[in-house]
Amino acid sequence: MTITWPAALVPQRCVPALRNFALSGGRTLTGRQQRTFFDAGFWTVRYDGIVVKDRETANAYQATLARLRQGEDVNLPIPNLYPLDGVTTPGNGLTLRQAHTLRTTQLDMMSVEVTVTAGTYLCIDQWIYQVTDVTLAPAPGGTGRYIVDILPPLRLAYPEAKTVKPRILTLRCVLDDLKAGDLDYDRSGVAFPSLTFIEQAP
Repeated sequence: MTITWPAALVPQRCVPALRNFALSGGRTLTGRQQRTFFDAGFWTVRYDGIVVKDRETANAYQATLARLRQGEDVNLPIPNLYPLDGVTTPGNGLTLRQAHTLRTTQLDMMSVEVTVTAGTYLCIDQWIYQVTDVTLAPAPGGTGRYIVDILPPLRLAYPEAKTVKPRILTLRCVLDDLKAGDLDYDRSGVAFPSLTFIEQAP
């Protein structure tokens, strides 16, 4: 069963990052390095300084950690510090203009007054994608068609009119190190454990 991350457990820092897009055979004596690049990769997410300060948060943390250590996955909320312009207005949003196949790296979307820029995050179901380039766009803040390049490739195939979430981000993950996360309380009875998660592919 997939865990829903408890809302009471708030990290002081959340750091998502794409990993493992290239392999290297090392560097030669002349300084040359051969690399093999892949398009798949995976996300890692570091939750630093999760605030455990009372009975509610302690119980929630320990129950969640026990389940993570048993190999259960979790829908992990990813705070979006810089949401796209227009996403907070009711009625605005993004949808897919056509069906998209598994592993495609380009999205064809219809925007209603949401401005999409390179570098921002988009979420479809429990999977996060980063926009690497915008190849077609309407006027800023306007309604129209967007074509954007993304990484990693789509984890699933999606139908036409599927909602793309630019504000509320969620990633399906598992715990990276099953030994991590022990509570170490200070004298005031507060602990700040940190956990690292890796994306759980469908």
